[in-house]
Amino acid sequence: MEFTVDAARSLLVVSLPPVNWGESAVRYTELSGRVAGGTAKREKRIVRIVSLFGDFGRYGAVEDDGSFAIADVPDGEYLLLVMDGFRILREMRVSKTPQHSEFMVTLSTR
Repeated sequence: MEFTVDAARSLLVVSLPPVNWGESAVRYTELSGRVAGGTAKREKRIVRIVSLFGDFGRYGAVEDDGSFAIADVPDGEYLLLVMDGFRILREMRVSKTPQHSEFMVTLSTR
């Protein structure tokens, strides 16, 4: 494909279809894990994911045992946030792939 750059600064986003991702042909699978540590819970904790290279975002509740699951998440790079009400308790970058879709999040105990 040809294109013309007609400005001093240009941004071109190129997206190619994935090839040989691994064993799974399904791209939208569950992202799950467990939240451990932290102080006593004050509000209902949630885990929120936000795509680093797009506009995809979802959230899921953290269960009493610390487990969480977010359905139908495409493979990619995400910022994972553990929140207690409007307070962010932990943030971490995660890479979801067919081989790696379960994450352990440890909260500080202070």
